[in-house]
Amino acid sequence: MTENDACSCTQCEAKTDFTLIPADALEAVAKVFTQGAQKHGEYDWERYISTREHRAKLHRHINAFEQGNPLDESGHSHLAHAAADALIVLAIELRKNKTVSFREFNAQAQPYMPGAATKVIKGTWKPQLS
Repeated sequence: MTENDACSCTQCEAKTDFTLIPADALEAVAKVFTQGAQKHGEYDWERYISTREHRAKLHRHINAFEQGNPLDESGHSHLAHAAADALIVLAIELRKNKTVSFREFNAQAQPYMPGAATKVIKGTWKPQLS
C-alpha cells in the first residue's frame, strides 16, 4: 500500500465519494423505499418498526433469494429489499443512544425529509429503539 492509497478516517470522511455506490443497485433500493413510502407513509420505518423486525425481514429476503426466488410479490428484487432493510438497521444503529438534530443526521446526502423535519420542530430526533 502506498502513501496515496492510505488515508485517515478524518480524510475519508471529508472525501466521502457517493459516486462509488453502484447507481443501478441504489436505484433498485430507492424503488423499494418508494414502494414502502406509498404503502406505509414516508419515513414510517423511523417511527414504528423495530430493528428486530427489519433484521428478520432482511434474512427472509436473503433466504428467498438463495432459494431461487429473485423477485418478491411486489416485483422488486429480494436483494433490493434486503439492502433496504440493512440500511434501515444501519441507520438506527448509527443513531442509537444519540439525540441528533435533523441537520446532523441529514447533512451528508439527504434532501428535505418531511417526517424527520416534523420531529425536529419539537426539539431533537431520537429513534424509537427496540
